[in-house]
Amino acid sequence: MKSKFDRLSDEEIKVILRAADEIIAKGGRTLLAKILKGSRAKKVLQLELDK
Repeated sequence: MKSKFDRLSDEEIKVILRAADEIIAKGGRTLLAKILKGSRAKKVLQLELDK
């Protein structure tokens, strides 16, 4: 049985990728990886990207 949470809409995917591109542009791929991992690194906390 499929639920509405099984697949993201195309619009949701675009929003996520846009946000990821912005984060990469500002802080690099390492910062994006830390955010996705849930890191409590100083830079993540300074930029309030943990919220």
